This record gives sequence, C-alpha cells and structure tokens, in this order.
Amino acid sequence: MTQSTELFLLIRSLSKSEKIYFKKFASRSGEKKSNLYLCLFDEINNCVSNGKYDEIALREKMIKRGIITNFEVTKYYLQKVILRSLGAFYARSNLENELNEKIKSIEILYKRTLYSNCIKKVRSAKTLAYKIENYMKVIEIIKWEKNLIHEGVMKGNSIERLSKLHSEENEALSRIRIHSDLRFLSYKVRDMLNQVETGNPDKKKAEFRKLEKSPLLKLSNVQSNISLISMYHVKSIISSALNERDKSYEYSNNMILLMENSKWMISENPANYIITLYNFVSLCYAIRKYKEMMSNIQKMRSIEKKYSKKLSGNLRSLIFIGSYNLELSLTIRLKDFKRGLLLLPEIEEGLKKYSHIINKEDLLACYFHLSGICFQSGKYEESLKWINKILNDKSISHENEFFVSAMLMNLILHYELQNFNLLEYLIQSTSRFFSKRTKQNKFFEIILQIIRNLSKSGSSEDSNLLIQRALVYEEPAEKSEFRREIYSNFQNWLKKEVTIN
Repeated sequence: MTQSTELFLLIRSLSKSEKIYFKKFASRSGEKKSNLYLCLFDEINNCVSNGKYDEIALREKMIKRGIITNFEVTKYYLQKVILRSLGAFYARSNLENELNEKIKSIEILYKRTLYSNCIKKVRSAKTLAYKIENYMKVIEIIKWEKNLIHEGVMKGNSIERLSKLHSEENEALSRIRIHSDLRFLSYKVRDMLNQVETGNPDKKKAEFRKLEKSPLLKLSNVQSNISLISMYHVKSIISSALNERDKSYEYSNNMILLMENSKWMISENPANYIITLYNFVSLCYAIRKYKEMMSNIQKMRSIEKKYSKKLSGNLRSLIFIGSYNLELSLTIRLKDFKRGLLLLPEIEEGLKKYSHIINKEDLLACYFHLSGICFQSGKYEESLKWINKILNDKSISHENEFFVSAMLMNLILHYELQNFNLLEYLIQSTSRFFSKRTKQNKFFEIILQIIRNLSKSGSSEDSNLLIQRALVYEEPAEKSEFRREIYSNFQNWLKKEVTIN
C-alpha cells in the first residue's frame, strides 16, 4: 500500500471555524456513515496537531479496531463531504454564489412562465454581475434577457432592445478578452523572471523592455478594476526585473489602492489581497521604506479579524509567518534587538498554532531570526533553543543554508556558555561535516578555524589575524539578505571577542 497525503493536507488547511462547521454538516445526515467520516476526520486531525502523518499505520489501526472495514472508500467519502461542507460554509457570504443562485432563479422562473418576477431577477442579477466584474455571467444574463424579449414580455421596441444587448454583449466579450490577455502576459513575465538568472542578461533586459511597450499595458486600453490590477501586476514584475524598484513600488501600491476601493474584491478573495500586501511589504523592506512597511504589516494582521470566517488555516499561517519574518528582519537590520525580544511572546504563541502548516523554509528563517536576536542580546540559552529546532529537524537537507549556519552558531553558543567538553566533540563533527560538503564557503571556514583556536588557547596571534580577516570579509556580489544576516551575527560576535581580549 502506498501513502497518500491529499486528505491530510486538506484537513490541515482547514481553519478552526471550518472544522466546527464540517462536524455539524456531517452530523446532519443522521446516517451511520457520518460517524465513520467523523471518526476518521478526528484521527487525521490529531495527526495534524502532532505534525506527523503515517497513513499506512492509521489504516491498520482503524481496521484492526473494527472502526472501518474499507479505509479507501471511507477516505474518499470523507474528502467529498469536507468539500461539500466548505461549499455550504462559503455559500452564505460569497457574492459569486449569490449571483449563481440568482441566475438559477431566473431559469426556474422563466421555465414556469413567471415572467414578471423573472425580469426583476434579471435586473438584480445583472447589477450584481457588473458590481463584481463577472462579465462571463453578464453574457449569460443577457441570454435570458433575449429570451424574455422573444417571449414579448419586455416593454419597448424589441429590435432596439436586442441591438443594445448585442452591443453590451460585445463590450463584455471585449473586457473578458483583455483580462484573459493580461492574465497570460502575467504568467509569461513571471516565467521570464524565474529564468532571469540564466542566459544573456542584456538579452533578457531587452525582452522585458519590449513587453513594457505592449498595448495591453496602456491605461486607456483597460476598462475594469480587475484588469487594472492585472495590468499593474505585470508592470510591477517588469519593473522588478529591470531593477526599477521605485516604479515597482508605485505599481504595487496602485494594486492595493484598487483592491481597497473595491471592498468586494477583498471580501470575495482575501488571498489575493494578502499576497499582494506581502509582496508590497517585502518590496518596502528592500527599498528601505520602513514606515510604509510597518503600516502594511498592520493591514495584513488586521485581515484576520475582519475576514476571520473566510480565511483558511494556510492563509492565517501566511499572515502570521510572512508579517513576523519581515518585522524580525527589520529589527535585525536596524539592530533594534530589544524590539525583537518584545515580539517573542506573540511569535511563540503563533508558532504553537501554525508551525505544522508553515512552509519549511519560512519556519527555518523564523527560528534563525529569533536565534540571532537572542544571540545579539546576550541571551545564549534562548538562542540555543531556537538553533536546536533547526538542527533537530530530520527533514532538513544537510546542504540547506539554515542548517549549515546553525551548525556554526551552535559552536559559538556552546563556546559562550563555556560548555568546553561538549564543544571539543562538536568542533570535530562540524569539521568533518564541512570537509564533506560539495559547496564550500570561505567565511564559514574562517569562523570554524577561529572557534577551534579560541577553544584551545583563547586569544592568540593566529586567532587575531583570522578575526581581522573575518571582520573585513565580504563575499563578492552577495545579494542574499539571509547571508548578510549570518555574516552580521558572526562579525558582531568577533568584534566582542576582540574587545574582550
């Protein structure tokens, strides 16, 4: 039997309110089968809480206890019921669903020849379709309007009405086409951006410059807010690729303003707003607009309260880890370690809730930030706690930069805590580890040699020379913010060692 994680990942993505609603939804049928679904749901949900899922062991356990006879069938129906419950959960407050219900009502009323009521529903549905800029539905509603005209129940000249509807239909089709073309252009520039590190840089730059002049990216050619957002998104990516960050900032800010001026966009699809804010905050950090950065971080965190019923567990975790990782990066860049320590309690609380669903790289970054802040504040025991979370994670590749950096931080922390007996063993194992690595790092090798020298004889002439080399070390064309943070941690520690000795 092979293990599948699809159901586990689905249940893991559910928010607390979604899980509560599912249990009520599944219990309504009163069937005995619902008890099987709920039993399996509870077992998998426990695995979510523990962060470990072994489907084969779970199958054997439930069959052995006589709870389930056909695990695969029960699993299939559980997934089906969860998806149905989510559909019902969001139907209550989703404008798209409301529009679909109105169109369904139009069809029912038309077939029953209740034309007067049908006309009212058509008007209501069209108003809503235009409000949420769903032009596919506008075309569908126009079809029903034409049917009503053919039945002779619409007042006025039928040819004039049909002519107006024909023009309206063409306008809707034009807006659909423009939006579709912009979406395709968005996919294209993102793919180009992912490949920007390969090939001829000048040729890539010329390709982006050519796309920049596309008629699709002219404001006069875009006729809806949704398409405007897509246009600014494409322009922002192109500007980023051309290293024109101020332009990218302007376009990203325009996207946010458009979403905030059309509240239904955020209500209907909070994920787009959250991701746009996250990208904007990252850009603000990169171009050192810290006031705007913090203002938009607060916007990100306020979404959870405003739209709590519409956010999945994954979106909540993105708000948490995205906003706090960026804020921690800022405190480290500004060397405001006291502020970083003040964030610790709320971050620890958030990690308890979301660590099992946070992207691994984001989680490791958070651990490393927290370790660095504690380290720079002289809280070595606390710093070691966070480093151990990285080192003890067996799922991490030993080539992972967080893991490699954590190994060196581990040595420094044990040196500061004067765990010299353990340190001797750790230096040996770390030296063996570095000798086997395919990717070598001169700076890391210098730090390792310094720790080795200091652990044996304290400060010496050799150690001081190595320290001076490390303090002025700067890797050529270093672009990684994380790497700069690592170097800063180690160099600040070395400055302290020079001062002490």
